[in-house]
Amino acid sequence: MRLQRERVPAGTAALLAVLLAVPSVLAPTWQLATLDSQRGVVLFDQQFWSWGRSRVLGAGGAVVQDLWDPLGLVVLVALLAVAAATVVAWLLVRAAWVPVAAAVGWAALLGHLLTSAAQRHGRPVRDDVHGIAASGSSTVVGWLESAAAGVGVVAVALLVLSLVGVRMPSAWLARARVLAAPEDEDGTARPGSPAVDPAGGVRPTIGWRPASSRSEQLAAPEGTAEPAAAGGAGESETGARGALLVRAAIATVGGLGVLLAATTAIWPTTVLAVRAPEVGDFTKGYEQRTWAWGRQVVYSSDGVLLDAYGGPNPVPRLVLLVAALACASVGLGWWVARPGRSAQLFAAVGTALALATVAASLVERLSFDERSIGLQPGLVRITTLAGWLELAAVCALALTLALLVATALPGPADALAARLSAVWARPVRNRSAAGAAMLETDAVAERSSVQRVARLRDASSPGSTRTPAVGFSDDDEPDRGRG
Repeated sequence: MRLQRERVPAGTAALLAVLLAVPSVLAPTWQLATLDSQRGVVLFDQQFWSWGRSRVLGAGGAVVQDLWDPLGLVVLVALLAVAAATVVAWLLVRAAWVPVAAAVGWAALLGHLLTSAAQRHGRPVRDDVHGIAASGSSTVVGWLESAAAGVGVVAVALLVLSLVGVRMPSAWLARARVLAAPEDEDGTARPGSPAVDPAGGVRPTIGWRPASSRSEQLAAPEGTAEPAAAGGAGESETGARGALLVRAAIATVGGLGVLLAATTAIWPTTVLAVRAPEVGDFTKGYEQRTWAWGRQVVYSSDGVLLDAYGGPNPVPRLVLLVAALACASVGLGWWVARPGRSAQLFAAVGTALALATVAASLVERLSFDERSIGLQPGLVRITTLAGWLELAAVCALALTLALLVATALPGPADALAARLSAVWARPVRNRSAAGAAMLETDAVAERSSVQRVARLRDASSPGSTRTPAVGFSDDDEPDRGRG
């Protein structure tokens, strides 16, 4: 384990994002102060945490209400812990699983940070209404969390660039240092730098490198190259078909998750209905319909629109939801059409970002406490069809991400590709064997029709004086004699 210099820029940005997001676990990120504009007395102060906790402080700082969200807290702490662990692994460990784990962990944390920032900055700031003034604003911790979201975007971008082969600034500095000081302290030339002879001239540096595939083919015994090439071509074709089946299956599951999550952009996921007095149907009274991306609409019992703007401004979260789903779709499509390491990592990043965005609204809906909007008799909470589809979308995206991570690792990917290749090659071998057997049978029949048939003549009986003639004769002799 040693520090990987080419990974320092992305790892530093990711670590900074984690450190900037840690205070949001302990302190509120947004607050709403309500006061009497005539007397200047604070009536109550509402504080909100990014993971779902809300607290109401009355006059003198007394706690009036404090509602926790254990599920949201566990999710945020888990995301921070996974991101921090993958940062350490990214900087110190060079293994096949490290880039995949770093891409998934950082993208998942980025999805949470972007969702929280979009919701917080979209909250309305109310002015003086009927003598009561209310103003909302982000706290210092909230601005730190917004900065963490921006740094997270930079970290994920640097991660993708470093994985596709773009040289990082640390690599540039290391290369410049080698060019500036071509000799070590003992005077020996470093690898890759020209050596200087005592006469002052520059002699070329002779190095070793593995033989190319062409030279290996030339060195191979005569007559062995063509069969090996033919067998390798057949195996590679079968393996390519098996890998294509794997990618198509995973992309199909991911595309299904994206389509299911897209329904939440159109229809509401939750309905809060209040039963009116002396009315048996709970849909009477009024309904508050809530979308996964923050839109809230209140209808009367007659279907009349009462309030179309309540809570946060939904536009930023809607844009974020559409962008995350688009990234997942483009990544999966690119991976199927142009398979490769970079395409697979981009698909994993897009899927993780979409999963974090959709899961954030699901966690918020599951952990919603009706006491935060006041106790109302006859309140009924309904999960719509779009809400259940959102849950199915989270399951589909999580399964897609798990399969992407499994196929990105060398061991599981090779085992799965080998199994599918064997399944795909079995009917091909059966068809080839059947065709070969049929050709061999036809050849034998054709050969037997043109060759002469020899018959063995039996010896005469013991009492006969005729000398037996034992030998072979052709069937066409009578024909010749007859002719």
